[in-house]
Amino acid sequence: MHKSKIHFVVIGSGPKENLLRGIEEENLSFFGRLTNSETANIVSKCHLGLSLRDNSIISREAFPVKLYEYMGAGIPSISTPINEGGQLIERLKMGLNVENNEEQIISSILKCQKDRVFYNSLVKNILVNSTEFKREYIIKKNLSSLV
Repeated sequence: MHKSKIHFVVIGSGPKENLLRGIEEENLSFFGRLTNSETANIVSKCHLGLSLRDNSIISREAFPVKLYEYMGAGIPSISTPINEGGQLIERLKMGLNVENNEEQIISSILKCQKDRVFYNSLVKNILVNSTEFKREYIIKKNLSSLV
């Protein structure tokens, strides 16, 4: 079996973090809760963002905040399940939106890893569009509309 050089970085805490805390794999780093600057420092070195959510109604209807963060950082991403945010990144060709299905998620990750032309096109598109997803831009835009 081919061993991939994919390394997963998980940051944050929540009700399912205990599932990750016990895993000791060389290709997984779990950090738990970090400050915003610590998180930004680590995420800025990543090549692909994952927004993996469950199949609840909120996961399907809400725009995942993580996608905004990845877009603002200029990182292509994969979002699951099919949702508004995932459809946006797919429409803007900045990432993929797939069903909450293990095979689709894995094949999407591997497509980004193996197909450099495809991956580089995602990077190019996200860099062109990332400014409007940065926190500073969103804050200035919302503040200017109040004045």
